[in-house]
Amino acid sequence: MIFRTATSEDRLQLANLRWAHENDLRDLHGYDKDKFLEEFCRFLDSTDGQRFTIWVAEDKGRIVSNVFLLLIRKVPKPHRLYSQIGYITNVQTVTEYRNQGIGTLLMKHIQEWAKEQSVELLFLWPSQRAVPFYVRLGFTQKNEIMECVFE
Repeated sequence: MIFRTATSEDRLQLANLRWAHENDLRDLHGYDKDKFLEEFCRFLDSTDGQRFTIWVAEDKGRIVSNVFLLLIRKVPKPHRLYSQIGYITNVQTVTEYRNQGIGTLLMKHIQEWAKEQSVELLFLWPSQRAVPFYVRLGFTQKNEIMECVFE
């Protein structure tokens, strides 16, 4: 198993992995897969001032797990001129590779990298099912995040 950051050559694999993950959660009948794949690849190519670092686990050339990480620079403070936090999203592992420790190893790799980059904290919004996974990795729910949702 190889753990690495994704390259532009991985876009289509990542898009198909996302489609498969969403298809596991809900019926995608009636949605245009080709249109989705095109938009997903366009999203990965766009900068919009922000860029995700995408970490992958690869087995024999196939991406079997991925994690998207967005580093957000915080406003400088007199006592800390440079600080950043990391938002983790789109954590998924191909069904037949689940429960083999791959996601755990990938997340531990990311946590070590984040420490080396002086990331202050990592945060995410897990599904209820995923909470025990993140607790085992040292995440806690002691910080209350407030949100204002626009629908």
